[in-house]
Order: sequence, then structure tokens, then C-alpha cells
Amino acid sequence: MRSLASLVAIASLAVAAPTLSFHVLGDSPGSWGAVLSSIGLKENATGDVVIVPTGAPASLQECQSRLDHGAFLVIEGQSPLAESFGFHATSKPHVIVRSVEDVRAPKLHIVWENPLDLPVFEIPKEARVFAVERWQGVPLMAGFKRGKGAVLWIAASPGIHGYERFPYIPQALTDLGLEAPFRSERLWAFFDSAYRSRVDIDYFAARWKAAGIGALHVAAWHYWERDPLGDEYLRKLIDACHRNGIVVYAWLELPHVSEKVLGSASRVARKNGVTARRAARLAKAHEFDQSRRVRRSFQGRPGSDRPFRLGRCEPGRALF
Repeated sequence: MRSLASLVAIASLAVAAPTLSFHVLGDSPGSWGAVLSSIGLKENATGDVVIVPTGAPASLQECQSRLDHGAFLVIEGQSPLAESFGFHATSKPHVIVRSVEDVRAPKLHIVWENPLDLPVFEIPKEARVFAVERWQGVPLMAGFKRGKGAVLWIAASPGIHGYERFPYIPQALTDLGLEAPFRSERLWAFFDSAYRSRVDIDYFAARWKAAGIGALHVAAWHYWERDPLGDEYLRKLIDACHRNGIVVYAWLELPHVSEKVLGSASRVARKNGVTARRAARLAKAHEFDQSRRVRRSFQGRPGSDRPFRLGRCEPGRALF
């Protein structure tokens, strides 16, 4: 079964937007190309995002000038440049970092395959913390806006692949004001109402639209049998999506045992002297036969019936 209201982008077309670039100072770019190209940035010496890896030569005056013109400066670890912007390594005992907590997903267990021995840093008061060492709360990624741009500091490199240590670097840059050079308005998403029966549908529809979702695939097996409350929920969901320009489709999985059939499985078992599991298998086989008839009806075979209701079909609407 699909995960909780999972929003899976399965098709998208980019909307035209300005091209942004990045530049890594020094001779060891590491995995920064993979990190930033994933959100559409291109390599260019005049980069809108300038990365200063640990040990790379960097001029404070040049970096400040780039910030004044709207660039985003990313600084790795301990360096004179980091200290110039207020990120100081203290004399406190080092911390062994192997588990990280990101403020965007605090329940996500980010565990480094190779722990690092890192100093404890003091960060500027105006800095926003994005990630910390899970057990001691030591800041590992933080940033602040400066001039027309922003500064993002991370305690270590992002790793070989670019995502294993700090998977939310692009989101941190976005929080500091970076706008990725693409946006889709045609994403598709899957929605299972069983997990969202009490939410504000209008609020969700507006959020979906803001996230670029143009089509919603709704789990349709909840609406095979008529139910006043379920029908009203479905109507509100469809209307809210249409008000936000979102097309609604029925997601069907055939064969599929409906809730009504499953609910009667125990009664069938008692009546026929078989186990509930056996009754459920018999119901599944029956529904498989029904689903074959549905497929034939979709193909236009004369005389075939429709064993369950798929929803409302209204002129001008793509689905229900």
C-alpha cells in the first residue's frame, strides 16, 4: 500500500526561469557539483553560489563584494574566512560526530558511515541553525543573510556523494533566499484519504498547488460502496482541487477487495465453516473475476456491467 499521503513526482516540465550558477574555489571541488547541479545550477566562474572548501584560498574582500551583489557564500569547516564571518572553533573538547539531526526532518536518523572528530564551533547570534550533532546539540550547519546574499557554514564537507552527511543543503540555501532556477507546475501526486480524513481539504489543496502539483491521483477503493460521509468528503476534495486548478484522477488497483467484502469475510467464514483467511481468498478470487468484467466494460464490450461505482463524471472534468 502507498505510504502516508505520499507525494511522488512522476512527471514534470520545467517552467522557464533565470539560469543560476555555482563556483567552487580551489583545486578540490569534491561533491559540490553533484549537490548543486541537482537543483539546476551550472558551473561558472562567476557563480551565484560560491563554495569555499576547507583549505581553499579565499579573499574576504572578494567574498564580501560577491555578497553585496547577491551571491551565496558556502564555507566549509575551520578557516580564517569562517572566523571572519563569526564561526569560531572553541577550546572545548572535540565532539565525535556520527549522528546528525536536521531541523527539517528531526525524526530522520542521519548516521555518518565514517564518524568525524570535529571542534565545537561558536556561531554568530544572527545565524540560523540548520543541523546539529544529535546527542550534544553542537551546531554543524548554520547560516545568515548578509547584504543581498547569504552565508552558509557547514562543519565538514558534504561527503563523497554529496548527500550522506548533510542531505538538506539545497533546502538550507532556499531558506536563506536562493531560488532554484526551475519550477514545475505539472507534478503528479498520490493521495490516500484514509490517512487524511479529518484535515482541512482547502488548506491541503492550496499547499499542493503551491508545491507545483497539477494532478492528484486519489485512492478510489474507499469509494466503491455508497456512503454519505465518504461521498461528501470526496465531493469537497474534488471541488477544492478544481478551485486550485488541480486535476483529479481515480487510482484503481485491480483486482482489489473492497472494504465491504473484507468486512463480510468473517460472516462468510462462519456460514461456510472455513477460516476467515480462506474466506478472504475466496472473496479475492471473486473480485478478480469482477475486475476482468470491468476491464471488458472499459474496452467497450456490449452488455457488460459495472460492478462498482467509480465516481462522478461531470462535463469538463477530467475524472470524478
